[in-house]
Amino acid sequence: NYPKQKIPKEKGSSRDLAKAGKKKNVPSPEKESTGKLGRGRFLNRMLSRGPSMSGSGNMGGNQGPNHIKTVAGPSTGKSLDDGRPVPPERDESAQRGLDSMLEQSIKESKKVKPKGIQSPETILTQVPQPFKRGSEGCETIPAQNLKPMGTCSNGFQLFASKLFPESEDFLKQNVRIIDDFGKVLEDLCGVFSLDKKAVAIYHEPSSGTIAFNSSRSLHFNLRYFYALHYRNNLQFKSECYSYWFTTMAHELAHNLVTSHCKEHGYYTESYVTKYLPNLSHLLQTRNAY
Repeated sequence: NYPKQKIPKEKGSSRDLAKAGKKKNVPSPEKESTGKLGRGRFLNRMLSRGPSMSGSGNMGGNQGPNHIKTVAGPSTGKSLDDGRPVPPERDESAQRGLDSMLEQSIKESKKVKPKGIQSPETILTQVPQPFKRGSEGCETIPAQNLKPMGTCSNGFQLFASKLFPESEDFLKQNVRIIDDFGKVLEDLCGVFSLDKKAVAIYHEPSSGTIAFNSSRSLHFNLRYFYALHYRNNLQFKSECYSYWFTTMAHELAHNLVTSHCKEHGYYTESYVTKYLPNLSHLLQTRNAY
C-alpha cells in the first residue's frame, strides 16, 4: 500500500529507482549492521514463486541497493547507421567490447565481508520503464540474517542463519558436504577467473534463495547443493557443475545491473556464452560427464 508517486523522467538512473518507491529509512548494505550477509543487492522474485537466484547489490562499490547501472545491453530492434549494412568488423569490435566489459566486471568483484551483514526486506515499487518485467511493477529485496562461521578447507567464508539454530548445527555436522561444495565453487571460480575471496557459502534453511550478490560479493546456499546434488551423489557430475555455473553467471550479471530486467538477462546470457567453453574443458578434465 504505497502512495502513488510521480516517476522521474530521467529513465534508468539511480535517481529513478531511489525515488520511485523504496521504503523510507532502509539502510544501504554499506550501512547495515554487522551480523548478516548483506542480501543488500538481492532483488529476486517473491518467495511465493519458489526458489530463485537473487542478486542485486551495489553497482560500482559503495552505492546503495537501489542503484541501477545500465551499460550497453540487449538490442532495441532498431537498425544501425540509418539502415545501412553494418560491416563485420564493427560487429566483431562490439563483441570484443562486451567481452572486455564482462571480464572487467568480474575483476571488480569484492572480498566477502567476514562479519556478515544484516538487512531488512525492502520492496521497490513503480520500477521505471526500462526495468519493468511485463506487468510486474515491483521487486523485493529479501531480508538476510546470517552470522559468520569461519572458513572451509577451500578458503571460502562460511555463514549460518541467526534465526535457525539448526543452521549452525548443520554446518558443524556436515563438513564433508561443505568441502565438496567448496571444491565445486573453486572449480567454477577458475572457469570465470573469479577471485575466491569474492565468494562465500551460507546455509539458510527456510528461504527460497539459491544465491545472492551483496556489494559485488557472491553467496551460495549450501542447502540447495545438498538437496539437489550431494544427496543424490551428483556433486561432481555435469548436472551439478552446469547448475552452479549458471547460478554464478546470474549473480555476476548483478555486478552490472541490479534489477531482474531485460539487461540482467542479457548479461547473464553473455556470461554463459563467453565462459561455456571453459566449463566444457573443466567437465572433460574432471571426467564429470
